[in-house]
Amino acid sequence: MLDPSSLFEEILPPEAVGDEIDQVAMSKKPVSLHGFPIESIIDCDDDSHEGYCHIVSRVLDKQLWMVHVPSVHMINDRAEVYVDVFVTTREHVWRAAALSALEAAFRGQGWSDGAEILRSTLLGYDSASTARWMAYQRHTRAGWGVATIYFLLNAAQRELLKAVGCRCMLPSVMESGIVKIIFPRGRLALRRDISLGSEQCIARAGIDWRVVDDIFSTSHRNAIECITLEHDKVAVLNAGLRTNLEFWTDGGWK
Repeated sequence: MLDPSSLFEEILPPEAVGDEIDQVAMSKKPVSLHGFPIESIIDCDDDSHEGYCHIVSRVLDKQLWMVHVPSVHMINDRAEVYVDVFVTTREHVWRAAALSALEAAFRGQGWSDGAEILRSTLLGYDSASTARWMAYQRHTRAGWGVATIYFLLNAAQRELLKAVGCRCMLPSVMESGIVKIIFPRGRLALRRDISLGSEQCIARAGIDWRVVDDIFSTSHRNAIECITLEHDKVAVLNAGLRTNLEFWTDGGWK
């Protein structure tokens, strides 16, 4: 059986090309979006490079516009009050309203790839940058607004799951061998250079954040949680599934 800790690495999102506020000032980008917990704006005591006060100073210096929009960010299924700060120019102020309307329309409805691509377009990213961003999202998460968990399986178990369209976990799968469930936290995601033998495979699925603790039943918050799936957890797992299972192949997740 593969060592779970050897399967994952921190994968950072694609870096933006250049300083976005400078790009707005030079009319190379229409808007730059920054999100801050509301406390950091009220206190305004963060002097770090991307702190709110620092951005205000730069905006004033470059004579740009700032639009503040209260928002609710879902952090691991917890609602936290944020302020979205749009740095832009007068002719592109409308983008702040459009982006806020987009977020509001999908709130509680489930985000989608199409919504994310539209959001990137409104933020002024070109098609190449958007494609890189979507490829990163596709590799690092099983879906939007879900916790991504992974399964270590054998070839026989894979065929059993494929027989039901990878729509659920079957109790009979455990009769064909041990099933390990892994939950990597933060930006940990499957290494792209993983090579598996013909008798081993890795699957993933998106589950409701609210059932993560029910499945892993741990008081610790390890970087990588790993348990053996037991029969009494199958119903909890299936009730929490929000995506089908996917398998890692040489061509990516399928």
